[in-house]
Amino acid sequence: MQLDFDNKAFSDAWTFVNFTEENIFLTGNAGTGKTTFLHHLKSNCNKNKAILAPTGVAAINAGGVTIHSFFQLPFGSFIPDEHPQWNNPNARTFNKQSLFRNLRLRKKQRDIIKNLELLIIDEVSMVRADLLDAIDITLKGVRRNHNKPFGGVQVVFIGDLFQLPPVVKDEEWKILQDYYPSPFFFHAQVLQSNQPTTIELKKIYRQKNDVTFIEILNKIRFNTIDYYDLEILNQQVTNSKSFTKDKRPITLTTHNYKADAINQEELDALKTPLVKINAIVKDNFPEHSYPAEYTLQLKVGAQVMFIKNDKGEERKYFNGKVGKISKINLVEEYIEIICPDDEEPIKLNLEQWDNIRYEYDEKKDDILEKKIGSFQQFPIRLAWAVTIHKSQGLTFDEAYVDLSQAFAPGQAYVALSRLTNLEGLYLLNPIQRHHILTERIVLDFFEEQNNPDIVKDSLNNAQRNYIIKQCLNCYNLKELTENIRNHTASYSNKNIEDAKEAFEWGQSLLPTVFELIETSEKYSRFLQSNLNYNEDLDWNLLHEKNNNAIKYFKKHLIDVLSVKFLNQIDLYKNNSLHRSYIKELSGFIKELENQIRIIAFTPNLMKAIENPELQTKALEEFFAIKNEVKINENSQKSTLDKDINKEDNKKEKISSNLVSLQLFQEGKSIDEIAAIRKIKSSTVHGHLVKSYPAYGLHIDDLVDANIRRQIVKIIMDNPTWTNKKIYEYLEGVGTYEDINAAKKYLSHTIEQRENAQVKIQESE
Repeated sequence: MQLDFDNKAFSDAWTFVNFTEENIFLTGNAGTGKTTFLHHLKSNCNKNKAILAPTGVAAINAGGVTIHSFFQLPFGSFIPDEHPQWNNPNARTFNKQSLFRNLRLRKKQRDIIKNLELLIIDEVSMVRADLLDAIDITLKGVRRNHNKPFGGVQVVFIGDLFQLPPVVKDEEWKILQDYYPSPFFFHAQVLQSNQPTTIELKKIYRQKNDVTFIEILNKIRFNTIDYYDLEILNQQVTNSKSFTKDKRPITLTTHNYKADAINQEELDALKTPLVKINAIVKDNFPEHSYPAEYTLQLKVGAQVMFIKNDKGEERKYFNGKVGKISKINLVEEYIEIICPDDEEPIKLNLEQWDNIRYEYDEKKDDILEKKIGSFQQFPIRLAWAVTIHKSQGLTFDEAYVDLSQAFAPGQAYVALSRLTNLEGLYLLNPIQRHHILTERIVLDFFEEQNNPDIVKDSLNNAQRNYIIKQCLNCYNLKELTENIRNHTASYSNKNIEDAKEAFEWGQSLLPTVFELIETSEKYSRFLQSNLNYNEDLDWNLLHEKNNNAIKYFKKHLIDVLSVKFLNQIDLYKNNSLHRSYIKELSGFIKELENQIRIIAFTPNLMKAIENPELQTKALEEFFAIKNEVKINENSQKSTLDKDINKEDNKKEKISSNLVSLQLFQEGKSIDEIAAIRKIKSSTVHGHLVKSYPAYGLHIDDLVDANIRRQIVKIIMDNPTWTNKKIYEYLEGVGTYEDINAAKKYLSHTIEQRENAQVKIQESE
């Protein structure tokens, strides 16, 4: 199903995600397109984003990672209390202090979190309130933003609260009940004063041709089903012998042992040879996240179900389609499956699922997916029976349903809503009223939050605030001016002729740079005070002032700075030795042109603030420009980095350690030195470690004192341990850089002691 933008709920959700910073909860009946929206979001949203889910299989299906692996959270109960009095000392519990004390996020993971703009949590009905609070605390701490929920990250919750609820054990709830009214995510403390805007998808695509069935499912969902509805459902009661073996539908049942017994019984009854097919697992793909069975036990004639959508152009199968195996060819690695109503058998090849990890690309300012493992298997499973839990998200034209042992809220709804129509439902037992279980607390939340007027008002306000923020960001010259200042500070390291003259030229840029910083900050404050707080705003006057601001910044960015860069290029362009220098200067010209292009769009943004009807279009055009700018800058940086790295490699032979040391003594941080020199921070750290203890370096400049003491003790107790062994023992407390610095400190200390001992002996 393609995303239906004629559906207002889809359109509103898309606008919220892309053109506001508002948190939303996207919900709706089974079959309304929540998964379709998620996949469209993954492919088409330009924000730095991560997709998370509570379980491994759900994460793989959503194309993301699990919540616990992304944040490196411990398993157990999170207590939102500074000094919790735990009722059960044997339970696995943690609070804010213990969470941060044991947090094992490496620098790359912290970089991802720091640059995250959008967090998508799928299957949120299964996410517990305490886990959401742990996410909030982690984001606030890593991003150092404690004033905003989730550290300022926009969060999109996707799921259906009327389906499967979060799992909480009795001993866990004894502790958590003192802090939460229920385990559902919406009772997380972070959401009590910051509830997300709820958007309900109401158009049902799965049962679109069966109005009666849709009405009954809605009544089950909201626990309003009556005697007459049950009577209609129970007209579908049948027995498993009503079909021949060749046409038997799949059975949905409540427990694993029931499904396994049915599948094994039917498989054993087939007289064809048993074929075992093992999956191909490469690199990092944990067993608990396997999306299919590791060992498929199949026979020709076996009834199977596809567990993945066909990505090919013909889309021959979909998740939940049932058929029978007609051929198994292990030599050419394919299986033929005949499905009802299909003219030809489907030739099925091995399918691959990827396990991904998110990484932050500093040059592209983008969060990227990196494949860290893969799982290859035929995307099918035996399908005489499946549990209701594993059927979540699937679609069937026909199915037996056994609800005789329904034990969890939402089970009946999940099972029945898998069917596309009432005629395809075959109940193995009559449905009783007690089989329909719906949490009262979920009904209360839904009635309270699901208000279309709230959605409309919230969207208008959120989008206006977002445009104001973008308008202010247009005049944020911090990164541009900082880049120029770093450039002027780097002339002592440049291998160019007339270095003194070039240095003086670089210094001549600074008065203009400082003026730009001061003016941009002053004008941004003026805009903020007027756009946010001035109800009687004179828009004509504001547009006039903004046009004057555009002229001012165009003059200083283009007519002054850009012209200076062009003139400097003319001085050096005929010397091939200065190629990388010329490209660096050209890069600044491109940055200046891009900045004024963004500033020049501010009148359109202001008109959109003034007129809500223009908001979405203005933002679409604005982000199209920003995306072009980003692509141009990344291309420029990529070319420039290659040349600068070549030049730096030549200079490494001179004295790379001293260059880093000199910049460090000038007050630059290790990360700033790395950025200036276009090398890794770990390399700069290595330069400084090699320089210690000379040149006035103190060991505390290179490693935290507490971490150093811990590492030194480990080395003293285990002198044969390698750096890797020490690192693993530290469990994320220290880095390899910390270990090297501590080792250098220890060797220097030992050397000092030995020298002192020699002097004592000599004096004696």
